[in-house]
Amino acid sequence: MGYGEGEKDIYGVDVTPRPSFLSLPGPDFNNDGVVTPEEASRQFGQSQEFTSSPVVTYSDGSNEFDTLVGSAGQDNFFLGGTSVNGRGFFTGSTTFYQGEGVALIQNFDPSDGDTIKLIIGSSDFDFDIAEGELGATILVENDPIAIVEGYESSQLTPIEEDFLFYREVTFV
Repeated sequence: MGYGEGEKDIYGVDVTPRPSFLSLPGPDFNNDGVVTPEEASRQFGQSQEFTSSPVVTYSDGSNEFDTLVGSAGQDNFFLGGTSVNGRGFFTGSTTFYQGEGVALIQNFDPSDGDTIKLIIGSSDFDFDIAEGELGATILVENDPIAIVEGYESSQLTPIEEDFLFYREVTFV
């Protein structure tokens, strides 16, 4: 594999790993001695991404203008995150780039399996996709969060998933 090839998670903000549900004692539904992301998801009602993605510790992207660049292979662009405490309990969610600041996403290619994951802290908040000068613009409550360079809004397909305390929107 060349430089940058393979599956990558791309964040435009400072992140640090957090404990995974997989490292906690949990529901081994098929009794094989391993708690898979699917089993943890079933137990806690969370997505696989929730069990393995990092949390924001220093920045939520506010007042930042970042360029997130994909490369060959699958890229997962994250526009938000969730956090858990040391015991695995949900403690919050953050939508990156709210207020001043925006992420410019380059080299997004759904045919490579690329995704854009948007976390919205409340199911009451609305998101939208609008046309912009550089490409499709992802908005939360009419606030631009990200621009997908070279794409029109009609080319992004949102897949919504509601959780107890937040909503996850995956664009493909």
